Amino acid sequence: MARKIRQLVGHFEIYDIRSETWRKTRFRDCALLFRVKTHIERYLVALTDLGIPYVFLGGKDFFARPDVHTLITALHWIAHPTSPFHTAAVLRSALFAVSDQTLFMLS
Repeated sequence: MARKIRQLVGHFEIYDIRSETWRKTRFRDCALLFRVKTHIERYLVALTDLGIPYVFLGGKDFFARPDVHTLITALHWIAHPTSPFHTAAVLRSALFAVSDQTLFMLS
């Protein structure tokens, strides 16, 4: 994963919605999410070895945070875009805030 980040940064272009322009990827554009911290030390060592700056955020309640839950819901939908369950979940999330009544009318 660290090698892939190193390959992308400075070589892959992304669209920056703040400046409304295309730009090269920066380290701050990358994120690693872990469900458990069992092997996280391996990743941190690999990032350090390749000179990749990182900030470790989290703890046992990290995945209970509403913003993280919303992101995970969106990632599930991206992975399973034809799933009615994941579609409904992302539409109900803070990203779209579609009401249950509206979802019912759409179904």
